[in-house]
Amino acid sequence: MLGELKAREGLPAIVRAMQRGVVPLRHGLRALGALGDPAALPSVLELLGDADPSVRREAIRAATALLDPARPDGRAVDPARALLVDPATPSDEKLALVQLLGRTGSPRAQEVLLPLAKARSAPLRLAVIEALGAARAAGELGAAVDAALLEALDDESADVRLRASIALSRVAGPGSARALLQRLTVAAEQDRGALGIALSGALSRVPDDGKDAKDAKDGGSAGLARDVAAAIASAPDAARDALLEGLGRMPGQAAGAALARMVSAAPIDDRRKIAEALAGHPEAAAALRKLAGDPDPGVRANAVWSLGAVGDPDALPLLQPLLKDPDAAVAGNAAGAIGRAAGRAGQPARAAAALCGALADARPYVRANALAGLTVARARCDGAAARDLLARDPAEAVRLAAADHLAQGGADADRRALARCAGEDRNASVAGRCASAASPGAPPAGAEDVAVFVVPFDAGRGGSSRDAPVPRAPFALVRADGLLRLGVADRRGEVFERGAPRGPLRLAVPAPLVK
Repeated sequence: MLGELKAREGLPAIVRAMQRGVVPLRHGLRALGALGDPAALPSVLELLGDADPSVRREAIRAATALLDPARPDGRAVDPARALLVDPATPSDEKLALVQLLGRTGSPRAQEVLLPLAKARSAPLRLAVIEALGAARAAGELGAAVDAALLEALDDESADVRLRASIALSRVAGPGSARALLQRLTVAAEQDRGALGIALSGALSRVPDDGKDAKDAKDGGSAGLARDVAAAIASAPDAARDALLEGLGRMPGQAAGAALARMVSAAPIDDRRKIAEALAGHPEAAAALRKLAGDPDPGVRANAVWSLGAVGDPDALPLLQPLLKDPDAAVAGNAAGAIGRAAGRAGQPARAAAALCGALADARPYVRANALAGLTVARARCDGAAARDLLARDPAEAVRLAAADHLAQGGADADRRALARCAGEDRNASVAGRCASAASPGAPPAGAEDVAVFVVPFDAGRGGSSRDAPVPRAPFALVRADGLLRLGVADRRGEVFERGAPRGPLRLAVPAPLVK
């Protein structure tokens, strides 16, 4: 219980109880791992070599939970390395030790892992590749890691190629971007899907040299942006979305300008991806405004959502009429975008003026995003509209959003409505949300860029899912802040969400199918 409560003041008591034998070691280790206090790491590492296999495994799990690659910590490297090279260590423990080494974020750990990148054991090799992608190394070591992962992109195994591409997307240095670009656009026999994932991440780490595209040199970010844009013209469909996404993730005005120049002559699929990619370029908001009026609803949906990410309060007059767009994805995204833009500007009154009327919209996701937008903007509507929706709206998504909205208010009537919902709502998810909303904890801090591949549920196959992402599949992505992003996936079946708040992320029933 102390561990689950994150009660760091309980650390000395737990350790003393373990030492005295009052608490069995594996239960104490589980508590220390749940505690999340790096100060517990020395006590955990002492038990990595315990004679009891169950204690060793729990110690590895606890140490892994206590480490974060964003805060490099080399204390676990030596004991983990000693066990990893010990022939007596069982294979399942070696896999867990590799994950532990990756979580340290330490260059010394990557030195240990690099020789294992070509391990004969497929599970071990996959674990090593994933661990190498946990943290970026500098200098020669970083180049060696990139080289090992680039080599893995040529592997016969699709699992190895995918794992290597994800690792490269997280750690590949700017120097690897050109090599990935060439392979993506020239070599027809390459796994373009894997290369696209890797290139998009590598471009996001290219430093902005501040140069205008007209004065770009080949070695600068502006020059690289020019080369990526030039490659799009002749790239096959399998590569175009990856290149456009890469420009969106690439810092600097040159990349944003390159995307903006393509808007007028681009086909629908390109415009849809450009509208998504421009969420990374506030300086190109004018292009997003143009795309928000596109004839294609998929383009409009992405443009509206991106305006919510980068638009200033001046975008609100453009977004408000789109609440009545005939396409539910566009209208729902407009509601979320208004909440984000108004919240960023600290103008809750403008959010309320735009969104309170949308609570009566006939489309469930528009009502849900209107509530979530009000919550994000810290705005309220007059009267008991949110309480009425919580009590009577037939849509689960709307009642969930209403519970989150009322939890922010704190009024006695809101608390009574949440308590009634927790005891009476027939949907377990809604009742659980109402119960937790009555005593909300602090949300996770920070945000991450996330790529989501949409693999739709297929009722025609006996209720099973497909086994691959579906191009242009409709989707509803539910973020940790309650906002829903709606639209259709790109030609790879992928959706890229820039700056998603940390926390749960899931796919829901797409807007055209929700009742």
